[in-house]
Amino acid sequence: MAAKLRIKGRILLVGNEGLMHLVLATGVMLILCINFSVLTYELFIKKGDNTLVDFTVSLFLFLFSRGICWLIHLGVDRFFLRRSQQAGERAADLFRYLNPVRAAGALAFGAVLSSLKLFYLLLSFLPFGAMLYILYYSAVRGVSVLVAASLAAGCVLLFISGAVFYTSISASLFTAKYHYICGDCISFRQIFSSSVQEMKHRKSLLIKLKLSFRGWFLLSLLVFPIGYVWSYYNQTLAVAAAEFMSHAYLQDG
Repeated sequence: MAAKLRIKGRILLVGNEGLMHLVLATGVMLILCINFSVLTYELFIKKGDNTLVDFTVSLFLFLFSRGICWLIHLGVDRFFLRRSQQAGERAADLFRYLNPVRAAGALAFGAVLSSLKLFYLLLSFLPFGAMLYILYYSAVRGVSVLVAASLAAGCVLLFISGAVFYTSISASLFTAKYHYICGDCISFRQIFSSSVQEMKHRKSLLIKLKLSFRGWFLLSLLVFPIGYVWSYYNQTLAVAAAEFMSHAYLQDG
């Protein structure tokens, strides 16, 4: 199934490689321009050493940069999804969410999604963090090598368990952003519940699909252009999302 999704993604990408390279280059240039504003602040605006002001400016620029990345990525996902659904994609879809009116809703959704993932990330690795603290505290107190080794093994097991749990939770939320793009849900709660329901028996397939791109991303650093691999990866994920969502609608019907 993963191979079929990749083949369909590769076919749909034909003819759009140049456009995707241009979008990626535009996004990179926007982020660079935002980062250069740090230099502008340091040279022309900053007055004295005020840690609070410096931190506030840095945090604002970081969030602004992340917001621009999210809006562009959401537009790219919309373009790929509409192409996967044969819904008449347009080049204007790529920058659809840079519109101030649409940007507010998109950023709100992104903030909710990021907060939800952050919560589960902390929850997943909380036992590992607690065990790591116990290991550190025990090492300072001078415990035996056997006890330290047992605690270290526990840390490793809890880390693996946390990583598996978070990967599963993250996969459950895979189609959430695609539902937001489609606008077929009336609330964020419905978006997330729909995603969880659709991914209930497809999480392993999604993880396998993502892992199948490891070699491509590694080779993109050495041989293939990163723009093509990035486009190929995102188009394939859009194909998978369209497939998962359409199957869910058929089952509901």
